[in-house]
Amino acid sequence: MNLSPTVRALLARAASIVASFALTIAVARNLTVPAAGSFFVVYTVGAVAATLGRFGVDNLAIKLLGGTGPVRGELRQGWKVVTIAGLAAGLLLGVALEFLDVDGLDGTAVVWAAVAVPPQALAVVAGSILRGQGRMVSGVLAELGSVPILSTVLVVAATAGPGLTLTRAIVAFAVAALITATWSVALAVRSTRERPNGPAGDGLREFVRRRGATLSSMMGTSLVFYAVAWAPVLVLTVAGRPDSVAWVSVATRLANFVTLVPAIQVSYLTPRFSELYHSGRLDDLNHLTRRSTAQALALVVLPSLVLIVAAAPLISLLYGPGFEPAADMLRILAVGALVVVALGQVNPLMLLCDLEHRALVLSMAIASVWLTLGLWLALHSGALATVALAAVLGAVYSLAAAVILQRRRRVRSYF
Repeated sequence: MNLSPTVRALLARAASIVASFALTIAVARNLTVPAAGSFFVVYTVGAVAATLGRFGVDNLAIKLLGGTGPVRGELRQGWKVVTIAGLAAGLLLGVALEFLDVDGLDGTAVVWAAVAVPPQALAVVAGSILRGQGRMVSGVLAELGSVPILSTVLVVAATAGPGLTLTRAIVAFAVAALITATWSVALAVRSTRERPNGPAGDGLREFVRRRGATLSSMMGTSLVFYAVAWAPVLVLTVAGRPDSVAWVSVATRLANFVTLVPAIQVSYLTPRFSELYHSGRLDDLNHLTRRSTAQALALVVLPSLVLIVAAAPLISLLYGPGFEPAADMLRILAVGALVVVALGQVNPLMLLCDLEHRALVLSMAIASVWLTLGLWLALHSGALATVALAAVLGAVYSLAAAVILQRRRRVRSYF
């Protein structure tokens, strides 16, 4: 059967999301609730560190490859930035995990968690380059699919052998990241060999001088956005509630099925968004954004209702005893996710339409709420109130971003 590139990209994105979901089930089913919570802490904080390690190069690559100018020299310097920033982010993660004193996390696990950061950053940048080059399937797998797929396989293999422990689960995750970086970086470098090289002698210092401000804003926006998306896990970790972390993590993974369609759309729409905006074709861009939002909303209404109505039996069936409190959290998150879908692809549009500075300010405002009210709720009210705040703030961010896009760039993300 010959499938179109778009369909193959859709399937790759869907497989990636399902693999991430399968990994949570494999971990939750084979570890205690507190140990599963500790793994999800490492998984989430590690992704935050990897976002820091990418230093915005992934978004810059998409913008560069959407044009016709020389890019290979720029990308070469970008690889250097990611390597340096990824190593630094890995060290910071190790220090942070020691500071957080995560339940059941020994020195070996901390080292492997830190080792996993640079390859995660490199793999995502490789995926962005591959998508920018039109290699959607390999790009999606590099960014989102390969690590959870390989992690799930390795975790399941560990359960069939000596048995799964928290440390073994983290080692499996790190090995999966290393394997993914190895194949994806090689493929990305090969894919750009035919592109123009760029100015001769343009070294790392000159690259940082020219691109540093843009990269910092892109990195900051992505970093804060991801941290805000997983803020309930982070504040509950600081509050010392490993059980709550496990409940919120599984509820969030299930609620992410509401955003499955827009998440799949990002894989093939982001390069198109960049092309239309930078060529000044705003009417075509608005038609595309409104149509994609309408399609996504039509497809996710029914799954949202299923998650809301059948939350309790779904949680029990998938995760087993000890995870029942996640059902009410799932209902709240599913409603919030539906609102976010209705407002469209605001995050990639903000970055691609030269609004990364405003996106950063908006994200920082949301983050400040988490550092104050969110942390207070985690300490004094628990997981349910924290999840409710997450749903509200997610909708507020998307609404504010949609208004900024409309007023500043005449781009309408919502239907």
